[in-house]
Amino acid sequence: MKILHTPIEIAGQLGLTVEGLRRIDLKADSLVYKHPFGYQNDFYFEFFESQEKRRQSRRDKLNLINENYDVIHYSFGTPILNDYEDVEYFLNKNKKIFVEFWGSDIRLNKIESQRNKYYTPKDDTPDSKKIELMKKWSEYTNGNVFFSDHTYNSFLEPYFDKIHVIGQRVDTKKLQPIYPSLVSKRLKVLHAPSHHGFKGTKYVTNAVESLIARGYDFEFILVENKTNVEALALYKQADIIIDQLCGGAHGVFACEAMALGKPVICYISPEWVDGYPEGFPIINANPDTIEEVLAYWLEASPEERYQLGVKSRNYAEDVHDIEVVAKKLKTVYENFL
Repeated sequence: MKILHTPIEIAGQLGLTVEGLRRIDLKADSLVYKHPFGYQNDFYFEFFESQEKRRQSRRDKLNLINENYDVIHYSFGTPILNDYEDVEYFLNKNKKIFVEFWGSDIRLNKIESQRNKYYTPKDDTPDSKKIELMKKWSEYTNGNVFFSDHTYNSFLEPYFDKIHVIGQRVDTKKLQPIYPSLVSKRLKVLHAPSHHGFKGTKYVTNAVESLIARGYDFEFILVENKTNVEALALYKQADIIIDQLCGGAHGVFACEAMALGKPVICYISPEWVDGYPEGFPIINANPDTIEEVLAYWLEASPEERYQLGVKSRNYAEDVHDIEVVAKKLKTVYENFL
């Protein structure tokens, strides 16, 4: 069995997935569009200004993919060719097709806004288009879909009979923990927004400014416009990391922070809290509570922060490590081949 992950790289997840599959002795590659954050993958689509050349270049890869792979795992609900010619071609060649969604590709803004008062849309794609996307992929995959957790079940369940929950990926072998210091010092609080509105950045900065005005002495680091390597170097310096305050679920950034042994603050919607695995370490805060939650952890003893960092690391190893996820993927792939 040989697996191809394609075509959209999301936060380094495709490259990490392939590495995890290789570590459990499966043959896997990634073929993606180059990402501005510099994530490493195996193969890349060439870019041409001409749409005709771009399409022909991608069509030329179909035979090569057919000859070399048994499983085609699509990411972000995106085909290689806009009209899904590639998906239908591979199905006709008896390849096994899977799709994995990541969040904004299927998040229905109307429903999300109704159930989460803090929600700020990331995009203006009509919900009807996202529903069409799910319906189409359900037909291609016989009602199977991959997702990182249970937080989007209400969006997926009307269209997919089987939701395979596998978790976001992080390489805990490469990301060694640097736990909060047991020695009292001036703390560093870090926030790295990919989208200010969705991440609730204004609430983070307002809380930081208010706490400083109240006399709290700490350093605030806002990470933007960095490659993944540059960003990780900054994450390692932090004592407390804030993920997002509006989305209602954590992202890959939180997984990286947990793997590094950091206490992580994030808004997890009440309806979803119980759906996370045992040992879930994330500190829950929303725009209304962030100031006092952050104040508590700034005042906490070094030992308390350290122990939460250890709990975060253990959780990342148990739930999000690339080999843990790879084994889940292998089980699903083998069941359908």
